[in-house]
Amino acid sequence: ASVTGRVGANIKSVEVIPGESVKTGQTLATIRHPNLIRSQTEYTSDNNDLDYLEAEYQRQEKLLEGEVGSRKEFQKVKSEYLTMKARVKGLGSQLRQLNLSAASIKNGEISEIAAITSPIEGSVNGIKVNIGQYVAPETTLFEVIDNHHIHVDLMVYEKDIAKIEKGQKVFFHIESAPKKEFPAEIFAVGTTFEQDSKAVSVHAEILGDKPKGLLPGMYVKGSIMLKGESK
Repeated sequence: ASVTGRVGANIKSVEVIPGESVKTGQTLATIRHPNLIRSQTEYTSDNNDLDYLEAEYQRQEKLLEGEVGSRKEFQKVKSEYLTMKARVKGLGSQLRQLNLSAASIKNGEISEIAAITSPIEGSVNGIKVNIGQYVAPETTLFEVIDNHHIHVDLMVYEKDIAKIEKGQKVFFHIESAPKKEFPAEIFAVGTTFEQDSKAVSVHAEILGDKPKGLLPGMYVKGSIMLKGESK
């Protein structure tokens, strides 16, 4: 998972180190910027306006039902009320994405900082920011890798691809344990050739316990068991 800040802001603190294990929702860093305070102030102000417009909308509705109100005035108030309602809902969603409590902000609790949290459980693979640095909304701040569902990719040349199908067993080894084989099973076969190698990527699910120290990007070498063959 590539983690971004969602808004332009300055890094106030970095709460993790490379290789550290993190859980979903754990704080990776905190950010601060005048725009954060401005957004919260706007949300508070718009909520107050919404309360007024809701009361006025209900009043105009009762007047219209009693045939003593103006339909034109009612439609005007209704339009303003629904527009403000949508604006408040949108601002609230933005604040929640910044891990800020919309309910607390509505009660006047303004925070100067916001937390950047991990979207998944895993380990921190890269930290790409420093304290004090300004980061744009699309800037990747961290990379978090979840190795729980790691699988093996094998490259099969064009002349052999017709022999490969889902369910076939694979035995592979890693450089750190070259004499030990680990079992896997093919669950998907690629449909396009790599231009450089003219090979197709074959994906295999690792069976049983995963090799200790297995990491994404690590080189492996494997053998695919064809039908009618034994290991």
